[in-house]
Amino acid sequence: MINKINKKIIIPSRDNRNQILASLSRNKGKIATDDLEAAITVFELAEKIQNALNLHFTRYGLTQARFIVLLTMFAGKNKYYSPHDLAEKIGVKPPTMTGILDGLARQGYIERITDTGDRRRVNISLTSKGKKIITVAMPDHFKKVTASFSNLQKRDKLDLLKKITSEIEQSLFRLTEGIISE
Repeated sequence: MINKINKKIIIPSRDNRNQILASLSRNKGKIATDDLEAAITVFELAEKIQNALNLHFTRYGLTQARFIVLLTMFAGKNKYYSPHDLAEKIGVKPPTMTGILDGLARQGYIERITDTGDRRRVNISLTSKGKKIITVAMPDHFKKVTASFSNLQKRDKLDLLKKITSEIEQSLFRLTEGIISE
C-alpha cells in the first residue's frame, strides 16, 4: 500500500530486472551487474520499509512525520514551538513543516497561537487531543517496533546489521557525491 504522501520508488519488476541484468552482462562487462542488483535490493528494501511505516502509522490516523512532530513536542520541555524550530528538530525544510502542521491542525492535535509580541510569529502548541493521541500511540508504537525487530536483538545480528547499514550509507554518499544541496 502506497500512502498518498509517499512517492513510489520505481523499480523494474523481477522478470524485467532479470532481462535488463542479462542484457547488461552481455555488454562486454562494462557494468557490474552484481553491484547493480545489490543497489536494486537496497532500493526495494527502502520502499518496503517506507510502506510498512506508512501502513503502521495509519493505525493511529497519522503519518510518520506527524507522529514525530507530536512526539517531539510531547517529549520536549517547551509548551510552545516555532514552526522553524520544529523543522530543525525533525530535519525537514520549513515548507514541509507547514504542510505537516496544517494536517495536525486539521486533526485538532495542535493549535497555532499568534505571538503577542510579534504578530508575524506563530507558536505551535499541543492540544489536549494531541496529547491524548500521542500518549496512546507512543507506547503502542514502541512496543510494536520492539516486538517486530526482536529477531535482530542478538548481538551478532545487530552488529552485522550496523555494518551493512554503514556500507549502504557509504554507497549512498558515493551515489550523491558532487551534488550540491541546500
